[in-house]
Amino acid sequence: MKESVAIEGGLSLFLLEEEGILFSEGQQELYVLNTPATYVWCCLEEGLAPGQISAAFSSSFDVPLDQAKRTIGDLLSRWQAFGYLRGVPDTAHSEIDWTTAVARLMASPSLREEFEESPAAVAKKLRVASPDRKAFVALSPAALESEALQLQKTKSEKPLEHFFRSGQFVLWSSRAGKSRQSILQSALDARARRKGRMKRVRYHRLLSTTFTICFSSAAEEARVHPALAHLEVEPAPSHVVFEVLDVEGGHVLLDGIAPFSFCRDLDRVTPRFKTWLLQTAVRHHSYFLEIHAGVVSNGEKCVLLPAAPGSGKTTLTAALAAAGFHYFSDEVALLEEPDLEVRPVPISLSVKSGALEVLAPLFPQLRRSPKHTREDSETVTYLNPPAASFRYDLTRTYPAGWIVFPQYSPSATTALRPIGKAEALARLMKEVLVVGTTLDTRIVRSLVRWIQQVDCYELPNSSLSQAVQLVSSLLKNPKPTA
Repeated sequence: MKESVAIEGGLSLFLLEEEGILFSEGQQELYVLNTPATYVWCCLEEGLAPGQISAAFSSSFDVPLDQAKRTIGDLLSRWQAFGYLRGVPDTAHSEIDWTTAVARLMASPSLREEFEESPAAVAKKLRVASPDRKAFVALSPAALESEALQLQKTKSEKPLEHFFRSGQFVLWSSRAGKSRQSILQSALDARARRKGRMKRVRYHRLLSTTFTICFSSAAEEARVHPALAHLEVEPAPSHVVFEVLDVEGGHVLLDGIAPFSFCRDLDRVTPRFKTWLLQTAVRHHSYFLEIHAGVVSNGEKCVLLPAAPGSGKTTLTAALAAAGFHYFSDEVALLEEPDLEVRPVPISLSVKSGALEVLAPLFPQLRRSPKHTREDSETVTYLNPPAASFRYDLTRTYPAGWIVFPQYSPSATTALRPIGKAEALARLMKEVLVVGTTLDTRIVRSLVRWIQQVDCYELPNSSLSQAVQLVSSLLKNPKPTA
């Protein structure tokens, strides 16, 4: 009788060059498949049994049949553990260790149900290695289910919403100053003392949000405003009112009537304030993806520079702005539907102490600009974009022409290297901060179609000038649109 392996519902494969993007709508997951894995999934879609797939894989990839059977068995078992398949034979794959077995339990609700009925049967089904089997069957089904649900909850929450709730709770209940008043009470008292005397008012606009910002002292205004000066607008009706209040023992930052931060030292105010202003503007805006990336443009198309902290992203973005390109952001790329074009979010650049001397020849004002201390204790200096890099239409979106993943290392050979689209999408998703909507097949198809039209590179670098020259060559010599 033919072995029967079935694909669960809600799964779609999108081909991307010679690789694939597997989308699970129910689990809201994107799974990047290399060429062999894509081949196997296509075989499953055609209804082939594991034995047939192994034979076809052996022939197509020129590997021994025994090796092909082990490879296919391991892959099908992993996909079944993820909840993507059912009916995979128990003996199809190699033995697995305790850590891998627990990960598969956590990923599969149906497998946890089976485990609750018979841990030993699941251990046999997963082929848990003999030395690990006793510890595996001793796991508590209730504890596993609780951990899995908590993991799913954390995964489904938007980081922005989670930050807002937790931050507000902590601040309302915290204490400030020698009197140990609640921060909320300190803010109310400070506001009452200055009623009618909050003369230091500024107006700023970021994305679609206009902010009124009130300062209780000249020192606070002098500290915060320079980092936002390029966003200042004429007095206008506001969507949000922020206040910076000088209270006993420090400074309270308020969003409306709600405190969102307390800083004992003035040098910590601006980082907290800037972060909250950016998050508020993004939260009030409609978008598809928020990506941790620098962005610059040639006026027609833009280049995304996604990277983890410490990769030299801000330094490269600043140098490209100094080279004459339009500055969009050093930390946020917002992609908007329907075409996934990029919206400028030109918040001031956060220059860390290690990059200050590198950028000072391009921006001499950095040496005399005030230093600020972030929540992670990192010292930063804020740099407003050069005037020439800020003269463009902020009200429209721009198509992405390139994705470049920078990575600074003193020992690196500076080079711009093309990478595959599937690899680029996998790297890009690691830098996604917030998905602004529930994913469905239409949206994922749009994302795959979008990255097919974008040239993708990695940029290991040790020389800032060479890195700027390489990225500039893309922006100055774009390929004709197909």
